[in-house]
Amino acid sequence: MNLDDRATTRTAVAVALLLTVAGLGAAGFTMAAPDAPSGETILNQTEQRYAAADTLTVGATVTVSNESTMKTATVSAVATDENQSRVSVESDNRSLITGTNGTAAWTFVPASGTVTIYQNETATTIGPLGNTTTRKLDRETLKEKYNYTEPTEPAGMDWNESDRSVELVETTSYEGTEVHVVSITSTNESIDGEARLWIRTADSVVVKQRVTTPNGTVVVDIEQTRFNVSVADSTFQPPTADNGAAGLTTVDSADALNDEVAFQAVAIDDDAFTFERGVVSQFGGTDGATAVSRYTNGSATVTVVQTDASSIPGGPANASSEGMASENVSTENVTVDGRSVTVATSEDRVVAWWESSDTTVAVTGEVPRDRLLELVESTAPITE
Repeated sequence: MNLDDRATTRTAVAVALLLTVAGLGAAGFTMAAPDAPSGETILNQTEQRYAAADTLTVGATVTVSNESTMKTATVSAVATDENQSRVSVESDNRSLITGTNGTAAWTFVPASGTVTIYQNETATTIGPLGNTTTRKLDRETLKEKYNYTEPTEPAGMDWNESDRSVELVETTSYEGTEVHVVSITSTNESIDGEARLWIRTADSVVVKQRVTTPNGTVVVDIEQTRFNVSVADSTFQPPTADNGAAGLTTVDSADALNDEVAFQAVAIDDDAFTFERGVVSQFGGTDGATAVSRYTNGSATVTVVQTDASSIPGGPANASSEGMASENVSTENVTVDGRSVTVATSEDRVVAWWESSDTTVAVTGEVPRDRLLELVESTAPITE
């Protein structure tokens, strides 16, 4: 990897940790002392500092705000010069981990034990029960969103000197340390906003960044930056429900599943299918619980998801028909045994979901649509 590529990767992970904004634009600034280095020089020195490292780890607090709301998250990130990276985000008792090992990208939701792997133009989702769903990604989507084979640049930020304007705002003290405050804007007049970096004068390390756009402000307070720390390759492999999930309770019967939730759990009552395994996820504190159970007839599996939470990470149970609809997915509303059921159908998957006693229930599996609706009809509350 050449120096420019390594600088881009380092900057994406550390200098612009969450710089996923629409763009940058003009903002006011005060002039620094005449003998101070230029903003472009300071930024180039910072890029060189990060590019020289074989590995980089960063810990930060990220605050996102607009006129009506504010949210805070704790972020930790690690990256190597082999285009390997791992980022963990925790906010409101929920967490998300993403990474790439250089050949595949992945996301992991610890609360649900669900991992999605993006590789070879496919996205494979593995649930906490081991159930797997693979879907194809079109080339353009893969190139734009999941291009894990190339160094990642912050969305909306072009680090090429010809496309940016960099100014030194001031040299001041930040948390007892002397820093240069650098403003970065775009030369494209259609891009409105500013990125501002607080860079230590002693070692060219970024300690704070602020991105301001018409849609809101993102502030990253970087508590720790470490260079050239030994990192195992396993760090960049996707975890599984067994070694990376949080708050999952495994059960081996429908009755045990019902005992682990406050609501009346449901089960499939069909002679051909038997209960194989289940898990209950307690995520979001008091925000509810999600029960996931798997049934099998020996050759095919069916998964039932039931939740009383306000949202379910990565799952279809709380999806609306509008949200599920796309060019490759069709949705329809049907009545099954008096229930109003929404059915989403794609080339290789059918999902049906409905509301039941203040919970949302979803059923999907390796069976045709008509057979899935028969299983929906057989679904009933578990009786002890």
